[in-house]
Amino acid sequence: MKKVTLLCMLVFCQVIFSFNKITETEKLAATCKVWGFLKYYHPAVASGELNWDNQLLEKLPLIEKAQTKEEFSLILENWIDDLGPVKEVAPIIIPKDVEFFDKNFDLSWFNNKLFSKKLSKKLKFIEENRFQSEEEFGMGFDALKKTKNYFDLDYTNKGSRMVMLFAYWNLIEYYFPYKYVMDQKWDITLEQALPMALENKDEDSFYLTMRKLAARLNDSHARFAVYGSYAKTGVSSYSYFPARGKIIDNKIVITEILGDSLAQADNIKIGTVITKIGGKTIKELVEEKRNLISASNEAAYLDRVAFSILISEFDKVNVEFLKDGKYETKAMTWFDYHDSHRNEFKKGAIKKKEKFKLLDNNIGYVDMGEIKPKNVPDMIEALKATKAIVFDMRNYPNDTWKEISDFLNLKKKDFVHTQCPI
Repeated sequence: MKKVTLLCMLVFCQVIFSFNKITETEKLAATCKVWGFLKYYHPAVASGELNWDNQLLEKLPLIEKAQTKEEFSLILENWIDDLGPVKEVAPIIIPKDVEFFDKNFDLSWFNNKLFSKKLSKKLKFIEENRFQSEEEFGMGFDALKKTKNYFDLDYTNKGSRMVMLFAYWNLIEYYFPYKYVMDQKWDITLEQALPMALENKDEDSFYLTMRKLAARLNDSHARFAVYGSYAKTGVSSYSYFPARGKIIDNKIVITEILGDSLAQADNIKIGTVITKIGGKTIKELVEEKRNLISASNEAAYLDRVAFSILISEFDKVNVEFLKDGKYETKAMTWFDYHDSHRNEFKKGAIKKKEKFKLLDNNIGYVDMGEIKPKNVPDMIEALKATKAIVFDMRNYPNDTWKEISDFLNLKKKDFVHTQCPI
């Protein structure tokens, strides 16, 4: 009977221990959120004076050793206490005429099942007595808090990978305006990225993880650019197909020639159809790169992936073409923009376009991607008597909004409202 009782007690203890035991991913996900929250909210940290990255590196070994929720919470509690007391401030008065955008705001994780009540209470107190600054949130605002260049870190080290991942995830968590319309919740993306980052052993594999993380933003403006890191990733330069194209019906149709003589050598013209590159169909390449490229919608993704597909790490590339119902594979030589063909590519890529012109039926046309502020007076003079003007904004305008709006409107009008984090 005693043996049975002892056995039951052992089983019971194991069940309780298993219930309290937490995984490394759970610990790191929770730590990432606490670290980021303190970075932007705690008065002793948000000023940017502390080396907050180093503090994370110091705490990670302790967090790794924590086996239970209680041990884990205690580490975070002590970390907060070590930062010093947080002064209680007067309640923040919200002006009646201020409208808040709170679709991205969610601190409900304070009540994480891994946290003790004491830890949750500390976090809530910091939120209510948070760091406040008169700093303007303009182009010079440093959301990374005076940090060093994260690309200088040694990513063979697990701690360095966590610092980079945590910093990037929290930057998006607190400052990315379109987080609420992502295809996948940003919390889930963190949970998926952490195991990959833990397994990564070198810079190449970690950069790939970060590209996958950035792709989840679903924003065509977003790309994880590894500045100057091609030597690190083993690629010193890239080679390019001598033309640009669009993806139509799972094929690439050439729409612009970049290198005239190179294109002529392989009989590539506007309208040339490509069906395979490097032995893979265009459809296969499109799907292969889907989790590496961030885009706002499918059309934007296809546009960006087409550019990516026409770049190679190799200068010898097999390309399959379709012409008159027949398939032909050519062993092509692709060239780096920085080699002897640079001027030709440059000339082909920057073909002059008209800034504005008169269309049929006395309709004016303005290419907002080409016209500059100094050109606006000439545009106004040329098109002011037209029946209508088409302002083509399928591009990036060149800061001409004021000159053009002054021409179109007799009185001042609101045309944009901006919001800043507080």
